[in-house]
Amino acid sequence: MERKFRISFHIANQTQKKQSRIYRNLSDIKSINRESFVEFGKRLGLSYKIINREIDRFCDEYAELDTLVGNSFLSENLKNNWLLSFKYRRSTLK
Repeated sequence: MERKFRISFHIANQTQKKQSRIYRNLSDIKSINRESFVEFGKRLGLSYKIINREIDRFCDEYAELDTLVGNSFLSENLKNNWLLSFKYRRSTLK
């Protein structure tokens, strides 16, 4: 029983390391900002009013966000990384 637990823990730990490395690499690919989403919305044929409203809604604070992430099955390290990533991406749109 103890051996199975150690193997499972090792596999889970390796998976978390890979996920963390993937997220880090994705964030280095390209910087996205508000103008990128405005351009995307224009290409979709949306009005400036709708584009700006949706971007502003995404940039609003969510009181439930910390609770939802806190209750997730992610490890504490991944929870922290996810929240930091989300907050950083939200700040680039302001």
